[in-house]
Amino acid sequence: MKKKEIVEFLKENHDKLTESQKKLGIYIVENYSEIGFLSALELGDRVGLSDATIIRFARILGFKGFSEFKNKLRENIKTMNTPDIRLLKNWEKLEKKESMLMNVTKSDLKNLEELLMNLDYKKIEKIVDCIYEAKKIYFCGLESSASVVDFLALHMRRMNFNVEVISEGGNLNIEKMAPMTENDLYFVSSFPRYTKTTYQSLLLAKNKGAKVITLTDKEFNNIAMVSDISYTVKIENSTFFNSHVCTMELCNILLMSMFERDKKKVYENLKDHIKTMEIFDLTMD
Repeated sequence: MKKKEIVEFLKENHDKLTESQKKLGIYIVENYSEIGFLSALELGDRVGLSDATIIRFARILGFKGFSEFKNKLRENIKTMNTPDIRLLKNWEKLEKKESMLMNVTKSDLKNLEELLMNLDYKKIEKIVDCIYEAKKIYFCGLESSASVVDFLALHMRRMNFNVEVISEGGNLNIEKMAPMTENDLYFVSSFPRYTKTTYQSLLLAKNKGAKVITLTDKEFNNIAMVSDISYTVKIENSTFFNSHVCTMELCNILLMSMFERDKKKVYENLKDHIKTMEIFDLTMD
């Protein structure tokens, strides 16, 4: 069973699973490469559950028992891409006494490399589908996520998409969500520390029937679990703040995917936008 399939199972059955089963499922996803080499008893000790619970969960997933489940995981691990592991090994050979700036840069490069090697093209296409199908796209990004949604909204507006940023100066203007309907899209960027306001606005959008897309860092946080589509990127670094190198690269990929979908129309829209701005003589040579 592939990691993605377990993730989808947990999302689809989130309301049916017990807290123990959810806890176990999350642990399996986050430690996928190790599970195939553990016994039910060893896994139970790690998660704080009985081996009987482990076996029952494997059966819920459609396997005869835990042995069949972990054997399947082993098969999948053999076929997994491992360039990221090789990259890590190369980095370990480097001098240990490095400046903090170099460590930060290398961490960003590692995360970026992993993003590109594991790019989910099908999910990106689904996101682009939702964007093109939406009558209006609402954006929300608080704290450091503000830079992410402002960047996307700026360029999508230039491409002539109907966009509305409801987060302003670190605050959320809920009144801007009042006209939202089932024909609209709510695009959320949310990373640690997650805000209650973002989560509540997401529930409001779902209640209005709008589709919800989120950019976040984990597949099992509250934001991702109630989204129609969530795309996870790594933001961890040795800094005291979230590093959005990968997030911004994903935004670049999304924008170019939108362009690729309808090149001629986007080009004409961009040309018209430039002509409009030239009227105000805003730029300098």
